[in-house]
Amino acid sequence: MFRAARWRSEKNKIKAMFKLQFKATQVPGKGWEAVMVTLVPVDIGKPSLRSEKIAVVNGECRWLNPMYETVKLTQDQKTGKISDKVYQFIVSATGQAKTGVLGEINVNLAEYAEVYKPTSVSLPLQDSNNGAILHVTIQRVQNDAQGREAVENGETPKEGNENKGNFAKSPRITLKSQLSNPENEEGGKADTGTNDINAAEEGSFINSKALVKFHSSRNMPSHGDSSGDLGKSSSFDGVSASAHLSIINDLESHVENLEKELEKQSEEYEANLANLVRGKVEEEQRAIQAEEELRKTRWKNANTVEQLQGEFKRLSSQISTTFCANEDLEDIDTKSFGDENRNILDINVSQFLEKIIQDEDFVDHSHDTTDERLRRNLDANTKAEVETLASCPYDQNKLAEVLSQMEELKEQNESMEAELKEMQQRYSEMSLKFAEVEGERQQLVIRIRTLKNAMKN
Repeated sequence: MFRAARWRSEKNKIKAMFKLQFKATQVPGKGWEAVMVTLVPVDIGKPSLRSEKIAVVNGECRWLNPMYETVKLTQDQKTGKISDKVYQFIVSATGQAKTGVLGEINVNLAEYAEVYKPTSVSLPLQDSNNGAILHVTIQRVQNDAQGREAVENGETPKEGNENKGNFAKSPRITLKSQLSNPENEEGGKADTGTNDINAAEEGSFINSKALVKFHSSRNMPSHGDSSGDLGKSSSFDGVSASAHLSIINDLESHVENLEKELEKQSEEYEANLANLVRGKVEEEQRAIQAEEELRKTRWKNANTVEQLQGEFKRLSSQISTTFCANEDLEDIDTKSFGDENRNILDINVSQFLEKIIQDEDFVDHSHDTTDERLRRNLDANTKAEVETLASCPYDQNKLAEVLSQMEELKEQNESMEAELKEMQQRYSEMSLKFAEVEGERQQLVIRIRTLKNAMKN
């Protein structure tokens, strides 16, 4: 009567097995290098299952091995509604429900009692300030028929284990009572070893028989359900493996692209560095060439100045000679000169004056040519240096040094221009002297003509 009443009161209980797959994202790296998931039924308050620890990589961690949890559900016979069965999924670093907890979520497994296909749900972890998210794939496994029969027959797994233990312990208690019976005291001493061996053999046989019966009748799944679970597990593992392979291939391709880009950037950097070094060498060579040109120009200018100074000395001597000749002509007695001597004197004076004029023209032309050539060389060198400095990247120290050199060159050019101006002034003074000589010559010619006319008269 008690068994029948118990069957009628508990026939609405269902034993269901759920397959759970976990993945966590946006996990902070500092302090959470490895985490694990703990399953805690809310109505019990104690952990029922723990996963292995998984390392956190780039803020993510995936548990490849699924977790299987057997849940007792209660269904109302009239309405068919299944009572709630809330589980806490706690993500922590230590596996404890109170210390080292990253966060937790609550899931009602009763809502997935009729879900035989994998269903994913993503929930943010409560009590977490880091925004971590736990992704759970829930699927009810179909090989729970034996568990349902056991529950409907009025036996829970705990009661079955107790019955199995009581059934196994009963022979030992019977043998012990037989050995302690006064009727068997006479043969107890002689048969102690034999009875102990027989008792052990009987106990082991009874235990093994009960164990075999328990496994075969309650916990062994059917062949069809096992093959179905293996097929689904293998298909899930295959999909997971293919997903991991695709991720690995993507990462490898990304790494190859990064290596190629890095190699390309290094080649470009080396090419730019080579161009910069080449430009610097060329700039130094151009600076050396400019210095050589400047040195040659200064040497040529010095030679030109020396030549001009020699010409000045020669012209000065000629002018002094001309003045002396004019003074001698004034002292000569005009009567003693004949027509031939006067003609020769006129010819010599005319030739001398023409030579002086030609020398003056040559000196002026040489001065103008030298001045123009110096200005053109200086402008070309200055323009080339400015263009070179503008086109080539140079540091500030080198630029300041080149600018100071250009200032020195400008100062030298100004000094040379001052010297040329001084030479021009000296040329102008010589021209005035030539004009005075020419005037004196004209006066001398007039006097000679006057003397000729006087002698004729």
